[in-house]
Amino acid sequence: MKKYNLFLDFDNTFIPSKLCYQFAIEKISNDLIGLPWDSKIDFHSEWDRVRKESQEKLPTHPAKRNRLLHFKWMLRDKLSAQKQARILLYLENQYFTYFFEALQNFVVEHKQFYYEVFQLLESIQSDTFFCFVTNENLRTQIQKYHNVPFPENLNIPLWTSEEAGAEKPSLAFFTSLTDFFETSLDLPTAILGDSMEDDVQAGIQFQWKSYFIREMIGDRSTLNTFKKDDGFYQEVSHLLTALEHYKQTR
Repeated sequence: MKKYNLFLDFDNTFIPSKLCYQFAIEKISNDLIGLPWDSKIDFHSEWDRVRKESQEKLPTHPAKRNRLLHFKWMLRDKLSAQKQARILLYLENQYFTYFFEALQNFVVEHKQFYYEVFQLLESIQSDTFFCFVTNENLRTQIQKYHNVPFPENLNIPLWTSEEAGAEKPSLAFFTSLTDFFETSLDLPTAILGDSMEDDVQAGIQFQWKSYFIREMIGDRSTLNTFKKDDGFYQEVSHLLTALEHYKQTR
């Protein structure tokens, strides 16, 4: 067993999912031929409405982030069930085609960033168990993971809420992870993520070293300490700042 645990959020901590999502939705809205929306404005209005509706109806369920569900709700009063199914599959395919186009472009444009991140992680992997931790379904996250050019000698597994049967920041999410990968929460542990509710909250309640990633790639000099409830966390504006600080202070 290794000496440390390092839990890394995946979306918007390691990959720019919000940017890719926005790119995909914008691309779909630019070509509505054969789709039941009169204009780009109409499409975006409906998209915003169903996203808000899913947050209200499914506040604690991971399906509130499901793009296929959002597309289905946008179509429910517009087409027959048979036509809905056909268009849903088309929209789902287009969404992920554009999402991964944006992700691949980002990785190419920021290859120095990823080179430095991989190099730093490689330097501590001999004594540190890494794992990406995410409140998303396994299929979607594996597809994203596959589009990142990880070095062959760097082993970072992925653990999803779908596998855990629970979401961050619950203890059940992390105990299922440590049972599966045969590590222990008794080890010195750190968590990095862009969510105060899911990532930083987990760190605070379990007394782990916690980093709030306000931006993936921003000002590398930003490193602030804040108090939350009965604990403290570091706020950074660059993933490398968090990883460098972690390496120096673990």
